[in-house]
Amino acid sequence: MPAHAPRRLPTHRASRRLTRGYASLVRGLLPRHIADPAPRLLYSYAHAATGFAARLTARQAAHLEAQPSIAAVVRDTAYQLHTTWSSDFVNLSPSFGLQAESNGAVDAVIGVIDTGIYPKDRASFAPDPSLPPTPPPTFRGSCVSSFRDSNASAYCNNKLVGAKTFYRGYEAQNGPIDERVQTKSPLDQES
Repeated sequence: MPAHAPRRLPTHRASRRLTRGYASLVRGLLPRHIADPAPRLLYSYAHAATGFAARLTARQAAHLEAQPSIAAVVRDTAYQLHTTWSSDFVNLSPSFGLQAESNGAVDAVIGVIDTGIYPKDRASFAPDPSLPPTPPPTFRGSCVSSFRDSNASAYCNNKLVGAKTFYRGYEAQNGPIDERVQTKSPLDQES
């Protein structure tokens, strides 16, 4: 395949097979005396990185971490909000360094892991005339329709091209989300 061709991404069916494969791997690596409670796979990943997220006991995690076929085990950690000015926080400058050397990075999509977003009536999420009208063709994300008022297209534009929520880890730690108080959407619930 030519170097410039986009990588073919897994289909939904392939993603389910990948999740079943990881679940089977974990079950196969755990000895009977620490297999209970059964580990619960929350997510499998195949796009930017390969791996999975699972609910495990401390003994299960330690055992898996010691296996040569497991690259790493990382405990889920809740972080506190640090900034709303990411470029300043990571010392990016439009006049020098990576940002300047990227030549505007017109073919790059930047992913941000955050508590959520609230783009409505926020200038920082307004369309940007200096950006192309659509994301690069290799971008496989989408603007979800699970925003509270279910009108994702009202929020998405050439600057905000996609949003996704990952709530299963939160629910595994804290129990089911009470959707009368908090949504399972990318909308920010934090101040």
